[in-house]
Amino acid sequence: MNERHLAAWHEAGHAVAVVMRGQSTLVSVALGDRHGEGLTRHRGKPGDEPFIAYAGPWAEARYRWGDRGLEDEDEDEDEDGLTFEDHVHGALLAQPDDAAIVRRAGAEVRASGLPPELVRQLDRQTEVVWQMELQRVWAAIAAVSGALLEGRCVSHEAVEALVDDCRQQLE
Repeated sequence: MNERHLAAWHEAGHAVAVVMRGQSTLVSVALGDRHGEGLTRHRGKPGDEPFIAYAGPWAEARYRWGDRGLEDEDEDEDEDGLTFEDHVHGALLAQPDDAAIVRRAGAEVRASGLPPELVRQLDRQTEVVWQMELQRVWAAIAAVSGALLEGRCVSHEAVEALVDDCRQQLE
């Protein structure tokens, strides 16, 4: 597993998340010239930013997690003793820009004046829902990652078709 592969999965997660929200437009997604770099550009609604930011590190973590299921992600451990959540949080820590956007969304909820226990529940449930949404389009993320690794152009329309295929298979 090398940095270029991780970057491809990471950027693919962002690209698919942009399209999933329906109100955002994927402008471009590419791997950088330097090993392990990539960039996803899009136009969208500010409310979509936390999900889009989370999706990159999540996809990177999901790729690292391999073929293991996510049913017991809080209890199942890999060969290094890490849970899936450990991988997600590690990927977020390695991506300070993405982590800052996700944290900002949580800070807005905490500043809302809701009781602390409810805020904790909302934080956790938001992440659970995001993970479920992203797992449902894992095949689309994999296809975009493969295209990036092959140096192919990835358009909004191509990603949209992949996401639609995933959704149709679930119906």
